[in-house]
Amino acid sequence: MSRFWRHFVTNGRARLVEGHLGVFGHGVKVGAIRGLRIRWIRRGGPAATAGLRRGDFLLRLGESPIPSLRALERALLDLPVDMPCVARFQRNGRVFERLLSLAEHSNSARRSS
Repeated sequence: MSRFWRHFVTNGRARLVEGHLGVFGHGVKVGAIRGLRIRWIRRGGPAATAGLRRGDFLLRLGESPIPSLRALERALLDLPVDMPCVARFQRNGRVFERLLSLAEHSNSARRSS
């Protein structure tokens, strides 16, 4: 499955399963570098587990460049939950790559009939 989200309907409830990285930030450009500057990171989340920190610049996730929060949201749509992908980020002028897997983040909603 190419997308990380799926709908499950069980006992009259629809469950949206989506992946998350556990970060929040904003897009910035520093010289030739464009990336998402991480302003908040969830302890124990996929990004923190892979070694990303507050203040890092997320440059790529899988094959997708990440110049903004919207670009991150779009990239997450193409990545399956629990499948490893490479995160490329910059810290203190050095570029790193780490393997990580998105964690499941689910919301439940009553199915309309």
